Amino acid sequence: MRLESDKYLVTTDGDQFILQSKKVVEDSPMLKDKSKIGQLVPATEKRYYSSLSGLFYGMIKYQLLDSDEITSFTQILDLITETKEQLTK
Repeated sequence: MRLESDKYLVTTDGDQFILQSKKVVEDSPMLKDKSKIGQLVPATEKRYYSSLSGLFYGMIKYQLLDSDEITSFTQILDLITETKEQLTK
């Protein structure tokens, strides 16, 4: 299985769900292929989940940890709703 959104790539290896966030490639002295600058690619860090509910929880958790803008429980509920909508597209 391979599911992809603007923010995430989800794959499976038969036993677990693998979550990778996506990032925009930026210029760096270590970047060998300069043609990739500006492209949206999966990050090298992978997170592994044994269940679909764990995968969804992980997506929410890491969005919360990466956001400094969330200041209320209502915004957390909005984030959950937005994540659900991304997955249903």
